Amino acid sequence: MKTTILPFLLAIILLPIKNISAQTPTAVAPILGNGTSNDPYRIESLSNLYWLARTTSQWVTGKYFIQTADIDATETSTWFPNGDGGYYGFPTIGGGSNPVGNQLSGSFSASYDGQGFHISNLYINRAPHCVGLFGKCFGAVFKNMTLVNPTVLVGSAGATTTNGYQGTAIFAASGSATVDNVHIMGGTLTIDSWHSYFGGMFGRGMFQGTNSSVDAIINGTVTTAGPGGGFLGYSESGTGTFTNCFTTGTISGNFYLGGFVGMTGSSGNYTFNECYSKMAVTTSGFAGGFTAHIPSKGGTYNNCFATGSVTGSVAGGFYGNSTNGVSNFNRCYSTGSVTGATSGGFGGMAVTHAFLNCFWNTQTSGKATAFGTGTNANVTGRTTTQMKTLSTFTSAAWDFINETTNGSNDHWFIDATENSGYPSLRGDIREWTGSISNSWSASTNWKNGLQPNSTSIVRLNNGTVNFPAITSDITIDRFCFSAANFKVDLGNYIFTSKAILRADANHYIKTSGTGNLKMHIADQQFLTFPVGLSSYNPVSITNRTGAHDDFSVLVSDEVYTNGISGATVNEPRVQRTWYISKTAPNTGSGVNFLFNWNPGETTGAFTSPGLYHYGSNWARQAGTTSSTAQSLGYLGYTGTFSPFSIATGAALLPVTWLNFTATKHGAGVNLAWNTAAESGTSDYVVQHKTNAKEWASIGAVTATGTRNTKSDYSLLHNSPVAGNNYYRLIQRDRDGQETYSKTVSINVLETFRSFSVYPNPVVNGKLNISTRKAITIQIYNSEGALVLQRKLQQGNNVILITPSIAGTYYIRSGMETLPFIVK
Repeated sequence: MKTTILPFLLAIILLPIKNISAQTPTAVAPILGNGTSNDPYRIESLSNLYWLARTTSQWVTGKYFIQTADIDATETSTWFPNGDGGYYGFPTIGGGSNPVGNQLSGSFSASYDGQGFHISNLYINRAPHCVGLFGKCFGAVFKNMTLVNPTVLVGSAGATTTNGYQGTAIFAASGSATVDNVHIMGGTLTIDSWHSYFGGMFGRGMFQGTNSSVDAIINGTVTTAGPGGGFLGYSESGTGTFTNCFTTGTISGNFYLGGFVGMTGSSGNYTFNECYSKMAVTTSGFAGGFTAHIPSKGGTYNNCFATGSVTGSVAGGFYGNSTNGVSNFNRCYSTGSVTGATSGGFGGMAVTHAFLNCFWNTQTSGKATAFGTGTNANVTGRTTTQMKTLSTFTSAAWDFINETTNGSNDHWFIDATENSGYPSLRGDIREWTGSISNSWSASTNWKNGLQPNSTSIVRLNNGTVNFPAITSDITIDRFCFSAANFKVDLGNYIFTSKAILRADANHYIKTSGTGNLKMHIADQQFLTFPVGLSSYNPVSITNRTGAHDDFSVLVSDEVYTNGISGATVNEPRVQRTWYISKTAPNTGSGVNFLFNWNPGETTGAFTSPGLYHYGSNWARQAGTTSSTAQSLGYLGYTGTFSPFSIATGAALLPVTWLNFTATKHGAGVNLAWNTAAESGTSDYVVQHKTNAKEWASIGAVTATGTRNTKSDYSLLHNSPVAGNNYYRLIQRDRDGQETYSKTVSINVLETFRSFSVYPNPVVNGKLNISTRKAITIQIYNSEGALVLQRKLQQGNNVILITPSIAGTYYIRSGMETLPFIVK
């Protein structure tokens, strides 16, 4: 069945492609951003990416780009007919000094952050000169990028000149660049003309990389005249470091070919830390499972391995040919089968390199000796069983997890289900499976039981069963969403990360409790916090304070009268509150905000949105804003940090407080407050309480009404208690809504008052007045009429009260007043 159906299926799939006509791409400048570090260009479409390829003025140092969505580049296979019945496809970004076809000359020196989003099905076809997504680079920085199923063809179509020495790669062809968390998945690089210096990630140049990978089929179909590698073709003079990088797939051709690197520069000094290759290598020239040719200064290889099969003239499971010089191989191994005229299980030639506790598999390699020529006692052959046994390596001082004798860096681990049972590198990438529960702290929910730490890049992959729920404060390096429609629930814990990658409306950090997302923002840098509760409500923050700082964000699904509690406000608003904090004071030019919401998340006649901040109450911020139907930008916020909300600019949240104080005034406490603006306010009720007592209303003050100018209010509390007294205001609107002020307190000393009354209320007709000295008192009724005046001696005095005059009375002496009740 398969042999008869498959050709039919291929015909169905391939037939339409033949009928696709040439397409003319359109360059569209990004809608957002100006290319600075604090406002980078947002690349969100293939048209934006093509704009970058055609706009050489933006390739310079100091320009910044971030990708904000997946980009499907399938149509590039029909871009620009090359005259030979095919298409050039996407033009390389940075064509060097001799651009070919639709390339433009120049070098790319900017910074591009893919934010975890993919570029899929990219097609490039041109003569061998700076061929790749990025051609000639000079000091470029790339991070958090993924190319899925890219195709790069190197031929002579449309070329007026060829210069194969300039390098070719799927990603970056030549020059100098750094990659961090950049991946090529399912790539194809085919070279069908004379060419030199090619690789999956890099062709020729001075490059560095961390946490990056290449999965590709690399094939030189005709004679090539220079080295090629799965990751890097040829490393120029100088120094460079590759850490936690790997390759898988195949590489074939006719010259120096290595599973990871083709050749290191003879005057360079490169270091490879915790890198590996599983690429199968086939060539008629020098071949190595990791590197093909090592010149006099080949570099240092720490904790690396190679498992791919190797075929070449001078071949080795780890490296092929070598010249005199000293390279260092520390705790490395190889297992691939090796075929060649001069070949060994580990290397083609031993020469004068330094080896420390290295191994090769004598059975799978088919080689009884480590080298085709020469020997070294520090490279040991072991059987398959021994190569899968932990003690083989720990006895040779390899640092594994769950042992401390050989160190605490934990470079290696062994798992029967991983890497065919051979030692694996722990690396910095951690994969959440969630196969048991949603507990972040359970090792059984992580691939190979490897839980993340502060240097880990965490991936939430497709096939994940449970959402991860944070069960304690967590710090990692980066977090990347891949699984469909998944969120990370913070609960009541702090989640600290340098970046959240590939976040969107279906993948975000869920702030269901008091927990928040904490990220570090360098000065003049921009970062998006992809947070939300019931939906995705990210906020982007640009730090312009003059110093690096940590920011924390959580979102709730309403706006409350007391900022974090109380009733919901009644004004037209976005039904979201962003709780934002920062560690250091808000200095310099402050911060810029960009708040985002979704359709259906506003209420009332919502027009002309404004930003509100809660201090003692909601106050509108008078700054420069810009808005769309679903976003609000605010420039240069220099105030304090607390809750933020967004409401219509045509209305004010109930009242804008300026101040509320309590101060001693004679024997009483004077309460004073003022407001900057009021809208529909009826009055202010003053409430009082002492320790362990409920609030009691002690008076009301009529409001001035609706106004946008300052209003001053006060009320004298004549009978505070000795000790702590607490006060708050209830602002009452004409529509019945209420808003509470902050609480203020004051301590009134016992010795402060010169007289006291008891009992209060008076129930037996006798009012006892205790004085600290001889005084004169006046007693007033509730209407302010004087009913009694009398001189009292120091000590206890008794005044008889007629029960028929029940009510509230006031005793005054000098500035002191006390109320009492007669029943």
